[in-house]
Amino acid sequence: MNNNGFTIIELICILAIMGIIITLAIPSMNLSYEMKLYAVQLCSDIRYVRVKKMTEGKDYKIYIDDNFYEMRKGIKTIKRVDLPKDIKIISNYRKECIYFTYRGAPVMSGSINIFDQKEKRYYQITIVPASGRILLKDEIFE
Repeated sequence: MNNNGFTIIELICILAIMGIIITLAIPSMNLSYEMKLYAVQLCSDIRYVRVKKMTEGKDYKIYIDDNFYEMRKGIKTIKRVDLPKDIKIISNYRKECIYFTYRGAPVMSGSINIFDQKEKRYYQITIVPASGRILLKDEIFE
């Protein structure tokens, strides 16, 4: 007899094993993805504020708190991003604003950590003092 293929039972077993592996892998990838999404968004907003200050000269700032951050033009809030309950912002900018000079240098430099309390992991955004570059460490620290 010529056996060229798999039986239905073999295929069902393979699919069941693959389903179990995928089910275990997806929740951990989803948390890392969500945390990275907020880190990239904050990094992009800081860069936006820097460019706006350099081109328009207006009073653009980013206000950071534990559970949210706001992009402001003067005292008017342009954008507010609320974080999920398990993700916090840890920074030396807490209760202060991130803003830049007209040349693009930060008034105060430092780092910002997007921290996942459940997983005990974080992404780090660094604002370089002299140049004003905004760097996102694209790895998860534990």
